[in-house]
Amino acid sequence: MLLFADDVLLLALSRATLSAIYIAFRSFCTAHRLTISKPKTKAMVARDASVGNSIDLAGDVYEVVSTFRYLGVMLDSTGGTAPILGHIATSAARGFGGLCDFLGVHGWSTVWTRLVLYDVYVRTHLTFACATWAPYYLEMGHLESRDSQFGKLANQYRRGLRILTGMRPEVRVEVLHVAVLRWPLEVAVAKATWRYYK
Repeated sequence: MLLFADDVLLLALSRATLSAIYIAFRSFCTAHRLTISKPKTKAMVARDASVGNSIDLAGDVYEVVSTFRYLGVMLDSTGGTAPILGHIATSAARGFGGLCDFLGVHGWSTVWTRLVLYDVYVRTHLTFACATWAPYYLEMGHLESRDSQFGKLANQYRRGLRILTGMRPEVRVEVLHVAVLRWPLEVAVAKATWRYYK
């Protein structure tokens, strides 16, 4: 389950597992006097063209769709990772561009002020994404190498730190993180992993 405010995403590897998770979720909602918005609820099946236009989950029938927007990210039934990571990278890049414009206008050159603003306007996009989506990617097996799409986001994060602090590319990554007193972005993935499997 991915939970954010009143948005819920139930993930399963089979219809039987999804039904079991849905029954448990529905029971929880009933016990706490919450309701599931059936018009807003959709089902998506990744990489299976044999599924029809609807799916029955414990007596509740939902429309099966090929795309669905969750937390601002357009997911598709191919199960591909590009839409999610692309959205995250674009949001972070947009935030960084806005921050650089702001700093240029106001002429703020103090490194610590720049880093705090970076944390607010850029790092939040990346760390939230890691904490939210890492469990999904772990299930899908997309965190196997350092060249993963999460690794690319980590590179984007480090590049922003270098630009704001004026550190040259030849300065080691470990030195960069120690100098700015900030954890690598990969730590957010590790923490999400630990929480998921704990």
